[in-house]
Amino acid sequence: MAGKRGVEADPWGFLLPLAPLVWVAILTALVVLPVVMFLFSLFCSLLSNPPNESATDAFSMFRVLLQQDISFPDDWWWERVLLGVWMLTTLVLTRSYAGNLMSLLAVRHIPQPYQTLQDVLDDPSVIMIWQSGSTNEHIIHSAQSGIFQEVAKTETSGRIKFHTIKEFPRSVNSLVRRGDHVLIEVEEISNMFMSQDFSHSGSCDFYMSREGFLPMMLSMIGPKNSPLVPAMSE
Repeated sequence: MAGKRGVEADPWGFLLPLAPLVWVAILTALVVLPVVMFLFSLFCSLLSNPPNESATDAFSMFRVLLQQDISFPDDWWWERVLLGVWMLTTLVLTRSYAGNLMSLLAVRHIPQPYQTLQDVLDDPSVIMIWQSGSTNEHIIHSAQSGIFQEVAKTETSGRIKFHTIKEFPRSVNSLVRRGDHVLIEVEEISNMFMSQDFSHSGSCDFYMSREGFLPMMLSMIGPKNSPLVPAMSE
């Protein structure tokens, strides 16, 4: 459980409307199309596009992507077909980009960086709050390998605090809310604190990670030779 930060502007937000693979495909097309046109011109033997004009062809393809006017030779029908297909492709891309970018700009972006326990470990500025005297504390101190051993190593650098259940409300309202602490606890307790805070403030100032990583074992115990034990075992 962590506190939400303020609205942030992503300086690389203009790249988000299109997937990385689409950007790679666009850059590849800007390189491949002039090469194809140059090879076709050589194959046609009339050299409608001499070798020294290949750079002009590449610049023309880029101008089409930026929706600028171009001056293009029409000596060969395949040049006009290739240019027409590229113009249709860029039309679809630019319309899709513009629509998605407008949607992204209209939505407020509130970062939620801690979605896994590894995310917390990777950020040296955040401190973890665990329940003191609990089985979770025992798991951390007894871990011989894995991520819980990595958590235990951060205790020497002061990145772990052990608080009791009674101290949790004060810790949540002060430490977790300001953003430099996270509460590591079972989902039921985290939901309770979030619900109580929302009831008092009317705003959702906290979020929970998508990953669940705390082992939780529950069982029912009865007296030895009690007739209730077989019934509970059923």
